[in-house]
Amino acid sequence: MLSSTFKHANSRASALSLPQIQSRRSLSSSALRTQLSQLPQRRLPLFYDYLTPQQSHLLNLSLTGFVPTTTTPNNAEPSLRTTTNTTPPTTLPSSTLNPTPMPAGHHLVYFPPQVPTSQLLPDGTDILHYPGPPFNRRMWAGGWVRFNNNNFPPITNKNKNNKNNSNDNNDNNNNVSNDNRGRLLLNGQRAVCMEGIRDVSVKGKEGDEKVFVGVERRVAAVAEGEDEEEVRRRVWTEDEGEWGDAVVVERRNLVFMRDRKGIVEEEEGIGNDGISRRVVKAPTLPELSHSLVPSRSLLFRYSALTFNAHSIHLNPSYARNVEGYPDLLVHGPLTLTLMLTVFQNHISDISAGRAVIDSIEYRNLAPLLVEQEMRVCAKQKDSNDGAARAWDIWVEGADGGLAVKGTVHVQIH
Repeated sequence: MLSSTFKHANSRASALSLPQIQSRRSLSSSALRTQLSQLPQRRLPLFYDYLTPQQSHLLNLSLTGFVPTTTTPNNAEPSLRTTTNTTPPTTLPSSTLNPTPMPAGHHLVYFPPQVPTSQLLPDGTDILHYPGPPFNRRMWAGGWVRFNNNNFPPITNKNKNNKNNSNDNNDNNNNVSNDNRGRLLLNGQRAVCMEGIRDVSVKGKEGDEKVFVGVERRVAAVAEGEDEEEVRRRVWTEDEGEWGDAVVVERRNLVFMRDRKGIVEEEEGIGNDGISRRVVKAPTLPELSHSLVPSRSLLFRYSALTFNAHSIHLNPSYARNVEGYPDLLVHGPLTLTLMLTVFQNHISDISAGRAVIDSIEYRNLAPLLVEQEMRVCAKQKDSNDGAARAWDIWVEGADGGLAVKGTVHVQIH
């Protein structure tokens, strides 16, 4: 059994170097350790974006009919707590007249990977987190997201009028003040997503290893023309539990595997894609339950919104003949988006808009397939601490088994 872990050393890591793409099958343990130990030192590019309402609006339109915007009263019996789909406005919101904060999870459709088509791998994935051959197949194993709801006050006219320096009152957001670091408004402000590889671990016997890559992403507002090193200094922290100037901090656990050998293997209930094959049922009945059937159009639109060319979401022939799945797979981030959207709508309803998501952590246990029913479920935990409340959240696949399980923490204002 091979087991190794490599951790991020510092933010001034080595520049990104591209691994050679080849179909090499054999790799000694020492060579593998050397190859993977370099991953946490990889200096990833900064992803800049202008936070206009367009991407968020297109995501809302794409999710129309798949997610609810209203739910039944919370005092209803669990079996009656269903959800109702309604249609959101189809007109693009203004970025200057009462700009809205970015909804939870919508950061996923901003900050697309800055990778030329020529640097995509054969399966359409980018090279940024790729550990190198022979680990040519990528899956989304889980992660967590934290939303900074407390560190800075929201932008209000009162806050702006109290500024001593008139430059901080720039409506075009060319200056970064404490106010607009505290929340991301869809007002056209410039922002950045900084990525770093926190750690790499190897699991499995020699010749059948799986490489787990922990990617941390930090989203923050930036000023026009701000120096890149200054951005890195104030956004990244050595301790992943600290905020720095970030408003959203996300962890993505990616698993990289060798090319598939014939049909999908079964080993102690785990296929060679690293995903559980056992049907595990949820241990409790949900308070919140919403079913949907993700369509091919939804998968295509989400791929377009996230600049994601991974073939398992777009090419049925590839998904079947190369990866061994019956059909297209639902994106890991799309599943996360659906969970956050369904849950935020629910807690907003039952709290009269006072509840916001503080954090979510989750694990992907089984694949979700296009055109097959999935069900987003949640139930509040028994023990709560003051204004912070915890919920179990999970997604069931078409077979009724757990596909995703996690925990959401909520704040009540």
